[in-house]
Amino acid sequence: MIRYKSFDGVEIPSILYKPKNASSQQKAPALLLIHGGPGGQTRVGYSALTQYLVNHGYVVLGVNNRGSSGYGKTFFTSDDGKHGREPLWDCIEAKKYLSSLGYVDEKKIGIMGGSYGGYNGSGSACVQA
Repeated sequence: MIRYKSFDGVEIPSILYKPKNASSQQKAPALLLIHGGPGGQTRVGYSALTQYLVNHGYVVLGVNNRGSSGYGKTFFTSDDGKHGREPLWDCIEAKKYLSSLGYVDEKKIGIMGGSYGGYNGSGSACVQA
């Protein structure tokens, strides 16, 4: 469990999975995993997809961008009417956070997700930011 600061100082709770062999000498590609929702939540627990990705050398960051459930009413409603703005910017900041880790190949960071996370299909900005 980690938290990173977004563009406006809001702390974004996330779950970071690091493959065993990732290091500053052997940088790993990474994926932002955006949950469905909008009121969904990435939780600790077994996920076949996440386990597969990590076992195959990917760093995975399960982002609980603003609007995610489980972090209080203010956080939950902070994306109301703002889909594609602040929640997307939280993803861009997640990419910056991953880039700051010494074991992530900053040129190989992607994004994936379904349902609410699928709006990030236009979120190539997350990869390019």
